[in-house]
Amino acid sequence: QALGLVEPIRDVFCAIFFTAIGMLVQPAFLVQHLPKICALALAVLGLKVFIVFPSVLLFGYPLQTALLCGAGLSHVGEFAFVLASKGKRYGLIDQNEYMLLLGTTAVSLLTTPLI
Repeated sequence: QALGLVEPIRDVFCAIFFTAIGMLVQPAFLVQHLPKICALALAVLGLKVFIVFPSVLLFGYPLQTALLCGAGLSHVGEFAFVLASKGKRYGLIDQNEYMLLLGTTAVSLLTTPLI
């Protein structure tokens, strides 16, 4: 019963979150840099699988568990949006790098259900 009460609120916050992210992303930039963004997203996914998969195996878990962990933890999390905005605010990254990070994170989040 409690879950039934909480789910609508969760859905509203998800809608607000994805609307806010959509307002940050510039579609023209994404289209112009789509190959680079997709390559970066694949590189991040591959790197994270490359790190997580052997780590899980080293802990003695079976191959199937290591594969599932590697795939399940391969996406870029939502916290990357916060880190990117702070990096831009403090001058650590420029506008172009910021947009690439936003695009890479967005592509990663959109492809997560497919993995």
